[in-house]
Amino acid sequence: MPRGQADPVLGEVLRYTREDRPMKREEVAAAAGLTISTVGSIERGESDPSWSTLKAMCSALGITFVELARRVEAAGGAVRFDRR
Repeated sequence: MPRGQADPVLGEVLRYTREDRPMKREEVAAAAGLTISTVGSIERGESDPSWSTLKAMCSALGITFVELARRVEAAGGAVRFDRR
């Protein structure tokens, strides 16, 4: 996947994890210090989140980044470690 292109699998995994909690987008956004729009855009695979955004979302969802990476890999996606 080209750098800067969002991975739809990452967004799907984040959404499934949120729904499994169950949490609303508003709750994740508030806990992560993000806007509801940003959370939705990431979940739909429309934006490529930064490392700090992913860390904040993981914290809000109660999972580690390693767990998120495992879930994304199991679902057929890839988590990249790009410098920003």
